[in-house]
Parts: sequence; C-alpha cells; structure tokens
Amino acid sequence: MTRTGVIVEIEELVFDTRDLRADALHAALLVEHVAVDRDRVLQAHAGVPAGIALTRLDAASSLDDTARELVLHRAADQVRRRFEEQAPSFDAGARDALQQLAAEFALGVVTRAARGDAMHLLQLAELDSCVAVVRSLDGLEVDRHHETWSEVLMRLHAAQGVAIAPPELLHAARTAGLRTIAIDVVPRTDSGAPPWDGSLDSLARVDASFIASLT
Repeated sequence: MTRTGVIVEIEELVFDTRDLRADALHAALLVEHVAVDRDRVLQAHAGVPAGIALTRLDAASSLDDTARELVLHRAADQVRRRFEEQAPSFDAGARDALQQLAAEFALGVVTRAARGDAMHLLQLAELDSCVAVVRSLDGLEVDRHHETWSEVLMRLHAAQGVAIAPPELLHAARTAGLRTIAIDVVPRTDSGAPPWDGSLDSLARVDASFIASLT
C-alpha cells in the first residue's frame, strides 16, 4: 500500500490564534508609527505569516527593510509572551480528528508558528506524540514555502501527501505536488484561490475516508 502523509497547519485550524497574532502585529506597527485599522490587520493576517500580512497592508509599504524586520521581531516576541502567559484555546473536535488521522496516516505539521511555539502548542493539546515532523514557515520567503511542504513529505517517508491548511498557504503545497484540502475559516473574497481537491469549513470534519478519496 502506498504510504500517505497528511500535513496540517495547526494555527487557526486547531488553535485560536487569529486575534492574538493580529493584536501583536498591530501593536508592533504602531511602535513604528504605522497607523492602520486593527480589523484590517486581522483580515490581512488571516491564514498567513506576519511577513505576508505586511505585504497586504498598504500602510506598511512605508517601512524600510530595517523597520519591517523590527515590526516582525516585536510581533513574534509578543506572540511568544502571550503563549507563555496563557495558551490559546483549541478546537477539541479538530484535535480529535488529528488523533484519528494519525492512527492511519503519517502526520506532519507545516505552520506559520515558530517551531518551538508549535511544539509547545502540540504538547498542550496532547498531539505531540501523533506528529512525526514539524516545520515552520516563520521568516521564510513565500517563493520557498513549497520547499518546506516537500521536506516534510520526504521526512514522513510518504510517497504521496495531502495538505490541510487555510487556502492562502495551499498554493505552495500544490507546487510541492500534494493534494490539498482548504479549511476556509475566514473566507477572503480576493484570495484568488485555484481549485482545491477538497474544501471544508472545519478540520474536525476531516476523516480517513475523506483523505482516501483524494489519493
């Protein structure tokens, strides 16, 4: 039987980090005197790392390279502090779905979270023993994201893979040759998404039969 790897983004799909990340980036921008509506930051940050969120914010175009790096550094530090102070809530149904998938498929994580933060979150949800490989997109240029999906699939020793993530992250997964399931937690009218192999409104609804239907 061909070994299948399932690779998942855990932020927003399992852990409720949307507001936390938006608040951190918004505060970091204000330090650099970039005035932007907090809801606009929330929308721009949906489904993507902070670096990509900045490219979606017209107000942030005034930042030079140094200021941009300072913003990203401050935002990441604030997120880490918030994680340490109080863990974000998680979707128990999504957690259960991943535990069930891990019983039948090799399970990996590709996430916008820093790797250490992702490991911490997985431990809190008792998912660390289910996940074989964790890699981060944090700080990685967009045109290299596909390399991370490819690396995780290789390390899972899987001949084929299925990526489960917000739509914005799945172009890279498709480039890496994975089948894709879009979990559209925060639909964007301007996402310009290519056709996915599957689409659901919650990770909790993904099961082994759904994965098998795509491979």
